[in-house]
Amino acid sequence: MRTFENPFAGKARELRGKSPLVGKAHGIVAKHYLTHFRPHLVYFNDEYYDWTGSGYQLLDPRQVHADLVAIYDGYPVVVGEGLERAAWAASPTNLAGVISIVNGTCLLSRTDHQPPCWLDGRQGATDNLVVFKNGVLDLDAGTLIPPTEALFCTNVLPFDYDPSVTEMPYFKAFLDQVFAHDAGAQNLLQEWFGYNLGTDTSHQKLLLIVGPRRSGKGTIGRLLQSLVGPANAVAPKLRQFGQNFGLQQLIGKSVAIVYEARTSSRDDRYAIAENLLSIVGEDPQSIDRKNKTAWQGKLNTRITLMSNEVPDLPDGAKALEARYLIIRLQESFVGRENRELGAKLTAELPAIMNWALAGLRRLRDVGSFSQSDDADIRELISETPLKQFVAERCHLSPDARCDKSELFREFRQWAAENNVPLSMGMQLQHFSRRLFEEFPEVSGAKNLKSEYRGIQLLPPPKLPF
Repeated sequence: MRTFENPFAGKARELRGKSPLVGKAHGIVAKHYLTHFRPHLVYFNDEYYDWTGSGYQLLDPRQVHADLVAIYDGYPVVVGEGLERAAWAASPTNLAGVISIVNGTCLLSRTDHQPPCWLDGRQGATDNLVVFKNGVLDLDAGTLIPPTEALFCTNVLPFDYDPSVTEMPYFKAFLDQVFAHDAGAQNLLQEWFGYNLGTDTSHQKLLLIVGPRRSGKGTIGRLLQSLVGPANAVAPKLRQFGQNFGLQQLIGKSVAIVYEARTSSRDDRYAIAENLLSIVGEDPQSIDRKNKTAWQGKLNTRITLMSNEVPDLPDGAKALEARYLIIRLQESFVGRENRELGAKLTAELPAIMNWALAGLRRLRDVGSFSQSDDADIRELISETPLKQFVAERCHLSPDARCDKSELFREFRQWAAENNVPLSMGMQLQHFSRRLFEEFPEVSGAKNLKSEYRGIQLLPPPKLPF
């Protein structure tokens, strides 16, 4: 037995006696529906969006169909000169006809529009706007304008804008503790939080936070997710950036947080790196969707990667490295976790919002992100485990030769000795591919498949006795 009803069912019952349909034509029903029930409906990129009073919310793909069935099945219709009464039937043919007209009436061309954008013809910029529940903050003018359905924005922050709320003692203590070694990284995080609030993606950066377990990565991620609201954030796995349909979940989301940015030997690392570069670089996307046509447009998704180590992704041209903003957390709080910290930080979210906005204003004024004070932080990217192993245990020379299995066995032993985690399921062929990526001067011998050319193991050190 049904325990719920369509949200418009009550209003439909009231209108049945006051506003009958003046004919059975599909266009008449579509016009009645858009006039009385969804006057601000938008059909964009094969998706429905409706005005909530603060912004536009993505509807369930079958919502319009469900509305029409709930409202108009049996709805009174006035027909003929004698004003006789009949009932409209929600048959498949009638529903398809009405939905077709609704779609055509509400269509917003993806060729001419890219949210956030104005629907009333004005040409003003939108990258200076932050949308709150109680209005739209213009960062340039410093003013809050009332919510308006003329702004097609699908990402609304879950708070009212209130600049007077600034007290956040627990969050400040958290920042002072995890960034005691790096004040520059604290400024960078503030600007990154602010960057995730707005609609501007022109800096074309992604944030990489590297640190040991229980160092604060998860707390930062959950806080950012709460700040923008669950409707605007998604937490994909890194491997999904290289999978068919894996990017579908990013559509309409302003924030993507990858909590464990790791790859395995089964992942398409090249596709992951390519898609990260393409999204961050603001390139037009064609994203496959299940049971739908491909989505076309630019993703406004800011990406944050978190891991105990730098993600193992191919980047021979250093293109991905140039996109990274990097924060390194050093102290682990294993055994000293504050189980109540999450609830205390959640209570301070309105103040943290203003802290993030201050970071966004600084970013806009300066024009670039702050830098970490950690002078060696870029070595996190360049010094991969494989490069460290080759530097310590190998010699590179055009005349050098080495057995493939022996070199791979030594690498695995070195990784175990140095507590270096390896990609899950790494086999010899995966090791060879990584070796060729990072050391182009090394190759596989053509006449002997079991031999590398250009590299050899160093002899073991002589014992002092």
